[in-house]
Amino acid sequence: EFEGWYNYNDQNQKVSSGIYQWTHDLTLVVKWNRDPELEPFVASGNEFTQELWITGLTDTTASKITTPRNYKTVYISNDAFSGCASLEQVTLNSNVVAIGDNAFANCTGIVSLVIPDRVSYIGSGAFFGCTGLTSISFGKSVTTLYRRLLQGCSSLKTLTIPDNVQSISDGMLAGCTGLEELKIGNGVSNVQSGLLKDCTRLKKINIGKNVACIPEGFLNGLAHLEEITIPYIGKETGITQVSPNHYPFGYIFGKDNYTGATPVGQMYSENGSNKSVTYYIPSTLRKAT
Repeated sequence: EFEGWYNYNDQNQKVSSGIYQWTHDLTLVVKWNRDPELEPFVASGNEFTQELWITGLTDTTASKITTPRNYKTVYISNDAFSGCASLEQVTLNSNVVAIGDNAFANCTGIVSLVIPDRVSYIGSGAFFGCTGLTSISFGKSVTTLYRRLLQGCSSLKTLTIPDNVQSISDGMLAGCTGLEELKIGNGVSNVQSGLLKDCTRLKKINIGKNVACIPEGFLNGLAHLEEITIPYIGKETGITQVSPNHYPFGYIFGKDNYTGATPVGQMYSENGSNKSVTYYIPSTLRKAT
């Protein structure tokens, strides 16, 4: 917002044609009012639509930020805070609607994040490599969790994917080596084979009732798994004993051996004949419902 013209040699002196005596040449500078909430940010806005696009920080060593409230809609652009390792505390106000690709990638100091309910888009790799992140909660408008979203968030211990999420991309949680408990909400209809890659500390997983298909070996390599809640036994809902090789309990654990696994032979029926297959189930598994 335009504030006025000022004397270049005395920038506290505002120039007004009605009171200033024009007796010599004068160099003027213009001053603009700036919302104090914008001070930490590199941003551009539209005063008519009250939209704001945040593209970065004026000080990349800042440890604490709060997104501006005086706008109807706020977008956080791709790579906006990427690599800001000093950033520890982030408050996203309720007018934030989108978080771009890699927006907080490698912000290793962030410990906790709450995604507001109006956020409907979170881009690929938005929190990639946030190794200090221990908790994150998603709002009510997010429907898709894209690839690499939380990849490498090695301090994350528990995660609940709410029922409003319908799709989870492959590799979304890859490298979350500290993850111990995961709940996949009832809105998700499919899970990908690489979702849990290197999530080797996982102890408890709850797969929502509307997941229609679970890949073979989806839980392979999870040597610390103690408890699972699954919507059915085998590959997919509706499997019967005439479905070859898909209905045994061990199907979702896979056929690849790993340290901490127990080989379990399971029988199945194929073309009227009984056959067997060996799956590798975590020795730590105590409960399946």
